[in-house]
Formats: sequence, structure tokens, C-alpha cells
Amino acid sequence: MQIEIDESVLGVLFPAFVILDDSGRIRQFGPTIARRFPTIAGGDRIETHFTISGAAPDGDLSALAGSSQTFTLVGHVDQARLVGTVLRCSAGLLLTLRMSPESFLLDSSDYTMADFAPGDPAIHGLLLLSMQRALLDEQRTVVRELAKERQSSVDLLDRVSRVAGFMAHDFNNFLSIIKLTSDRMRMELLDQPRLRRMLDIIKSTAARGSAITRSLMTLSHQRDDTRILVSIDDMIRDNAQFFSTIAGTGVQIKMDLATTGLVTAVSPVGALNSLVNLLMNARDAMPEGGSITLRTQVRRLPAGAIGRSDEASDYIVIEVADTGKGMAPEVLSKAFKPLFSTKPSGNGLGLASVLDFARESGGDACIDSTLGRGTEVHIMLPARPAPDVAMAREPGLAGPHPGSETAPTILLVDDEPYAIEALAELLEAEGYAVTACQSCAQALVELASKPFRILLTDIVMPGENGTALAEAACRMQPDLKVILMSGFVPEGQSMAEDWMFLRKPIDTATLTSMLRLALDGPVAAE
Repeated sequence: MQIEIDESVLGVLFPAFVILDDSGRIRQFGPTIARRFPTIAGGDRIETHFTISGAAPDGDLSALAGSSQTFTLVGHVDQARLVGTVLRCSAGLLLTLRMSPESFLLDSSDYTMADFAPGDPAIHGLLLLSMQRALLDEQRTVVRELAKERQSSVDLLDRVSRVAGFMAHDFNNFLSIIKLTSDRMRMELLDQPRLRRMLDIIKSTAARGSAITRSLMTLSHQRDDTRILVSIDDMIRDNAQFFSTIAGTGVQIKMDLATTGLVTAVSPVGALNSLVNLLMNARDAMPEGGSITLRTQVRRLPAGAIGRSDEASDYIVIEVADTGKGMAPEVLSKAFKPLFSTKPSGNGLGLASVLDFARESGGDACIDSTLGRGTEVHIMLPARPAPDVAMAREPGLAGPHPGSETAPTILLVDDEPYAIEALAELLEAEGYAVTACQSCAQALVELASKPFRILLTDIVMPGENGTALAEAACRMQPDLKVILMSGFVPEGQSMAEDWMFLRKPIDTATLTSMLRLALDGPVAAE
């Protein structure tokens, strides 16, 4: 069979055609061949540019002429594939070729509609591919724009958070001055109830101002609590009735408390909230009733077991164990993840907050659970000996008479002049010997010249860092007790496990309680 087609029509019907003469050399080729294979020239042998498959063993295509058998050409340079049949024409052999779908179903291909003959089934694939690419390109653009907008929002929120934090710090400084000065004046007006009442109004108003700073601290992701020494056993005993109410009538609470004589530096609010969360989870795991065991024990953990501890340390371990349904392994692996919950109305924040509390307190938490046998949650907190409180004194009688040579020595550091004046005045009235400094550099000079019992320092000061001062002070005087105070704790600040933290605005009763705890603790022999 021999076919004759006008050359002007041939390029339209078969854009990728090739005509070979009787010796197998290329005489003519279509526009797609010219564009896709620019090195091809008339007179070249077809084998010079393509690998032929589907023909005779020696690559002879003439045997396929007039048959329906197809063959394949694969370009030597870009591995492009063409599939076609062979027809005889007056000039020799007409190779009616089409681009193979395998070679253009790639994201990087640059084929156009003109590369395909009219009605070529591959056109449908090319159209779908083009639409898919357009959609993907649009999607990528949207994702990039969303990511950019999200980052802008994150950056803005971060800036707002930092500004809110520093605003809270300054505002809390002012409230501290008002509250401390009111308390000091109240001590001098014991026989003037009317004036004391007016001071109470001033102090109460300042306390109401603290609500504003709590909002600012929430915006700056600050915890609104104070870290003090707490007896976990005493806390559990004091709240036993409250815990029973939470557990409900169908659940029995058993207590096995064995850490008497030990305390840990934590937020009392955080500790209580953690226990409440665990009790509620245990109760919900026992809809038909059961028992919960609240157990405490001291455990020595090896160096590096928790956080940055570089030596074996004692930890108070709080265990909350229930006889409920337990957790499947896949649930247990996600239990501490924020927002994960198996409860229909759960928010997934309870266990996550327990873990956050433990780690913020220098400890850790873990869960043991067996499906059908119950769950045990363990909170590990750094342990230290409880101070001897037999010498505890009433407010206003914190120590020896002011000016006594045995008055406890406090190094007070704060950059706010009125705040340091109000604090120093109050502490001296309580019987402490106070050395006041308005900079870390000045405090280091004082530390090098004489010993102190307590360092009471602000954290946030212009160009200086209270935690860095505390670290240097402890190296200079290892027996020094540290109380950090601030209305705002910048991100990245770390505190040693035996340091205490006082949130501003300062409450006088809380401050004096901390000072007593610090002084009543073990003191190395001189």
C-alpha cells in the first residue's frame, strides 16, 4: 500500500512525521521533530538520533510498511519516546509518529498542542495535565501567600507579646511600690484605725490593678503564679475533702503519703491544678466506680535522668493510680500531646498541663497504663529537706531588732528607685539588714566584699539579667539563698531548682514567708 499526501497537509495530520529514503536516510520531517530534535538534518540516518525497537533486528522499518504493527523511537539525547506506524509513499517510507504519553506526563515537559495530530488521544491527557499543573501552580501560590501572611501574624503576635510582657513588668513595679509602702505605713499606724483603713483601700485598689497585669501576662504567655517551697504531703492532706468531692460518691480515695520532711519549689496553684486534673481523669475512667490511690514517695534518680541534672538527685514522686479501663498503646503514646482527647467533650489540655507543670518545676511526668487494668500517672519533682519551722515568727517579728549584729543579711537588687526604697524600708522594719543595689555590677562589688544570707533580685533590668547575677552570686557564695522577683519573665530564662520565684506585684505576707523558708533551711557551718 502506498499513500500520497500533500506536504502542506502532512505536517498538520502528523506533526511528528519523518520520511526516509530507500537507504534509511532522513529526507523530510515534521515541525514537532524540528522543534524537539534540533540536531536532526536531512541525510542523517535515523539510527544516528534514535534507538529503534519493534522493527526487524537490524532496525529495518520497511518490513512494517502497510501493516498495523507499531514501533518505538527513543531519542538519544533527551530519551523522548515516539510511537508510530510505517506507510509507503513515492519518496520512500513515511513514519507517522506521535509523542508517547510516557514522555510528556512529566511536570518538566514543555509539549504543546501543536506537537500532536488532530484527534490524538494524548491530547486529552495533555489537557488534563495542563489543568492539573495550573491548579497546582495556583495552590503553590496560595500556600506561599498564606505562609507569608501567617509568618507576619506570628511576628506581630510575638512583638505584641513582648510589649505586653514589658508593660506588665513596669506596671507590676508600680503596684509593688504602692502595696509595699502601704504595708510599711500600716505598721507605723497601729493606734490609728481610720488611717489604717485608708491604707487598706489603697492596697485593695492596687490589688484590683493586678487583674490588668494578669491580662497582659496572658497575652505574653506568662504564668500568673509564684514558686515557693511546698510540702506535697501537707497539700494533699489539706485538700483531702476537696479531692473526695471531685472523685464523687462512687469512687474511694486511698492515701499513702511518705515524703514527710521534704518540700519542693513549685507553684502551689500549679501543683493543685495538676492533682485535680489527674483525679478528674481517673474518675472519668471509672464510670461504674472504683478506687484512686494518691501515693507519694522519694526516689533517687541517676544523673541525666531528668532535665539538666548532672548528678543523682532525690525526687518527690506523686502517683495517682486508678482501677479504671486503662489506655490502649496507641492512646497512651499520645496522652501528653496538647489537644488530644478520647472524651467527646474533652479539650486535650489536662495531661498536657500536668507535664508542663512538672517540667517547669524542674521535674517530669510519665504514665503507665494497661488496657482493662487501670492507669498510673507519676509526677516527679525535685526534693529538698523541709525547713525547720519551729522558729517561725508572727508577721512584723521576722527577725532580730533592726540594727542588730545578728540580723539576717539581704542583698536587694532592683533598677526601680522607688521599688527598692519601699522594699528596703519594709525589710529593715521586719528586722533584716538590707544592702540595696540598683545594678548587677554594684551587687557583684558588694558580694565580693561581704557575705549575705539571701539574694533578692529583680530579673528584668535595663541591659542586665537577674538570673545571670544569681548564677554569678552562687558561684561567689555557694550558701547564698536566691529569691527572684519579676512581673514578667522573658522567654529563655532558666532558674536553678533550689531558687524561689516571687511574682510582682509583691505581696508582703508571701515575701516574708519566703524569707523565713530561706533562712530556716540548712545553713553550712562557717
